[in-house]
Amino acid sequence: RWSGDGEVKAKLNVPTWDAKSWLRDLGVELPDMSDPDALSAVAMQMNVSGSLQQLAVSPLVIDLDDSRIDGSASVDLRQEVPAIEFSASINEVNLDRYMAAADDDCIICLPVAGHAPCLRFMEARMAAAVLAPARAGSSEPGCVLCEQR
Repeated sequence: RWSGDGEVKAKLNVPTWDAKSWLRDLGVELPDMSDPDALSAVAMQMNVSGSLQQLAVSPLVIDLDDSRIDGSASVDLRQEVPAIEFSASINEVNLDRYMAAADDDCIICLPVAGHAPCLRFMEARMAAAVLAPARAGSSEPGCVLCEQR
């Protein structure tokens, strides 16, 4: 709703939709994720109020798969440099489900049976190009950097 003095009040409710399919329909290339259902359940609710000079979004609620993000945002255009504020909290998120699916041909993606990747996992990712040729013939799973199995 707009009033004569530039006041705006709006309520937006976007029901649950499949963001992954929508993004692919728009031509956005997404990698295959470790969880094929990732990004398939997104919903949003927000209240917008303010004027042409100041705008506030509160509350802002985004449901992303099994996660819930609660937040607020504001924009103040009355200054030379616009003031933008944003705050949010998330109840929980499993980032592993959004990671690219394992590549069976990649030495870094070899499963490490019985334990989580070691603390040197990131260094292993960077060193993969150097270490992969040395381990290319090996069929044993493990960390390519520390040889942990």
